[in-house]
Amino acid sequence: MIKFGTSGFRGVIGDNFTKENVQKIAYALKEINQKELHFKKAYLGFDNRFLSVNYLKWFVEGFYDEGVELYFHANSVPSPLISFESENALGIMITASHNSYEYNGIKIFTNKTEADDVFAQKLENIANSVNFEDILTINFENLEQKSNFHWTNDISSYCESVLKLVNKNLFNTKLKVCFNSMHGCATDCVKYILNSLNLTDVSYLNVNIDPYFNFGLPAPYPKNLVDQIEFVKDNNFDVGFAVDGDGDRFTAIDKNGKVFDCNYIMALLYNYFLKTKKYVGDIVLDVATTSLLEKIAQKYGFEAKYSLHGFKNIGNNLLNSNAFMGGESNGIAFKTHLLTKDGIVLIPLVIELLSVTHKTLSELLSELEQELNFSSNIVEVNYSLNKFEFEKFKKQIFEDKFKFNLDEKIEYISYFDGLKITFKNDYWLCVRLSGNEYVLRIFAEMESLEHAQNIANNVAKQLNLTKKQ
Repeated sequence: MIKFGTSGFRGVIGDNFTKENVQKIAYALKEINQKELHFKKAYLGFDNRFLSVNYLKWFVEGFYDEGVELYFHANSVPSPLISFESENALGIMITASHNSYEYNGIKIFTNKTEADDVFAQKLENIANSVNFEDILTINFENLEQKSNFHWTNDISSYCESVLKLVNKNLFNTKLKVCFNSMHGCATDCVKYILNSLNLTDVSYLNVNIDPYFNFGLPAPYPKNLVDQIEFVKDNNFDVGFAVDGDGDRFTAIDKNGKVFDCNYIMALLYNYFLKTKKYVGDIVLDVATTSLLEKIAQKYGFEAKYSLHGFKNIGNNLLNSNAFMGGESNGIAFKTHLLTKDGIVLIPLVIELLSVTHKTLSELLSELEQELNFSSNIVEVNYSLNKFEFEKFKKQIFEDKFKFNLDEKIEYISYFDGLKITFKNDYWLCVRLSGNEYVLRIFAEMESLEHAQNIANNVAKQLNLTKKQ
């Protein structure tokens, strides 16, 4: 059964992520495009996972349409690049993003944003109803000879769009920067951008292709960045950056080894764009993001607009509002660049921020917290589940409204997007099930890290959760 989640269709290679299912989705996309969308171009990319290029070739064999110009990237590229190229076009990306090595997946973009729920439902309905034997395919070697098939190595248009968001004249080119690709496909774009900014001291980590991701998770979570954190501290880097396997998730590391996820990078950049760059506009958030963002918006007379999580939702809200940026804990989007999250664009923006302020990320966050009179400490803990457990928690928490025993005074409870319990002074707890995998996520923001950890641990204990992702 083909089922799209928060960000495309994903599955275990050889289990439900198969040539058959990939070509069923290709068939469905072709039919929808012919009857409704009428796009005349499609851009195709793949990441560094097992068989990704093969799956993309199989996809094209089932999708081929003489009326659509096909641009097939010859080398692996990040998802944000394919999203960027999907303006007035289709974008197809073979990737399982930050999932472990046994997974692969498909992301589909149109007009610089991910396929929304309505579009995904149409794809599911057609793909799950067609007989695989009835799908007409064309052998890839023959397809390559068609006049509407084009190999491409172009990454410049995307990279130049990233560079338009920064002021090259403001950069301190002597800042010492460490970038960690996590064996993903973002390296070429990052090198293009940083070379264009004339940075003289950049080190690159984990840029080799390793479809096992060193038997780790290609996700820029602190536990996966231990070696980079020590490397940044030991070698006196001003800042370190890490992106996930397809380049859309992002984490920064301060020179003292402190890790900054997109909660804090988004807060620092939103404040910088309003205060220094004189931008005007709201911000779009999901419910599991720091309350700092709402306080920044209020300070400058704007609004934090809450959205369902996933950039298919955040991007749509960003497009249809006066907000200029939007995000969640793992990614950020800028309306003038993309309507999907992009980890690569954040690298030059953070470098500009550090260059202009002459301060570290820790110093900037401390100043912002003092200015807003709000101390933020967020924890996110993810627990792996099986299908039975996933369905059990869906019923227990969100249908039966399980009541947690908490020491905090509860101000209000919302089920807008998962479960969010708000305490006094805008601190909160959030429990949510993943839309892409069998994972339960617990978030908490409190005035101290220990307090946030205790609340998250308490919730996990009450749910009998033990297997951390």
